[in-house]
Amino acid sequence: MPDSPTNRSLERGIQLLKLIDRLGGVTLSQLAREADLPKSTVRRLLMTLLDQRLIRKSLADGLFRSNIFLPVETEYELPPHAWRLCEVAGPVMLELVEKVRWPSDLFVREGSGMRYIESSRTSTPISLYRGRLNIRVRMLYSAAGRTYLAYCPEAERQQLIEETRGERPAELTDEGVERLGQRIRQQGYGTRQPGYTGTVLPDDGLSVIAVPVLNEQQLLGCITLLWVRDYMSEEQFAERHLAELQAAAREIAKRYVQLDVKS
Repeated sequence: MPDSPTNRSLERGIQLLKLIDRLGGVTLSQLAREADLPKSTVRRLLMTLLDQRLIRKSLADGLFRSNIFLPVETEYELPPHAWRLCEVAGPVMLELVEKVRWPSDLFVREGSGMRYIESSRTSTPISLYRGRLNIRVRMLYSAAGRTYLAYCPEAERQQLIEETRGERPAELTDEGVERLGQRIRQQGYGTRQPGYTGTVLPDDGLSVIAVPVLNEQQLLGCITLLWVRDYMSEEQFAERHLAELQAAAREIAKRYVQLDVKS
């Protein structure tokens, strides 16, 4: 008995999911080429996968990415809560760009580091280094990592202090890490290690401040605001825009809880 159209559609949908998962981030045209399917068919299947929240279209680069775990080897697996965080954060990050003009990046913890999962860099009118989505940055070098460490629960913080002992700036002893966390909590934001970009670039010309995305139950991740370093100092920028960044983080956490309740 020949396969029904429904079965063919299911098989093609699974095929697309596997391709998206393997490639990490992909365009409609790339999917059509890799799957050897008409663009109209791929577009229809993508709309179904998006509607079911099995995939997402990234705000940062417009690429399709998987929201689920598949039994294949991948370079990076999205933490279970991260796809929902991306979904609610995107509109808030766009609103933040409209208010302050400067873009923001979204990070979640991955092991003893942080994973860069979303960005509004392509939505700002200002020309700056775009970065590469899904890169992993170091916990005690990046603004997001330092901020995460400052605000995570005590048991998790002690675990991360232990795990990062061999991959931290030389001047940061265990006591230095604790003092850094206290300073971040006191001022309300974290900054990155001078000279650290998280990329192969020796200098991206940017400065960054980061704040936590917190709800009552958990630390979901961190959101940053970045700008051209020569524009103003970290202190001046924080004085001007920290409140707006913190408000965006609270709104993301609020929308995350609302989405979690509905799902």
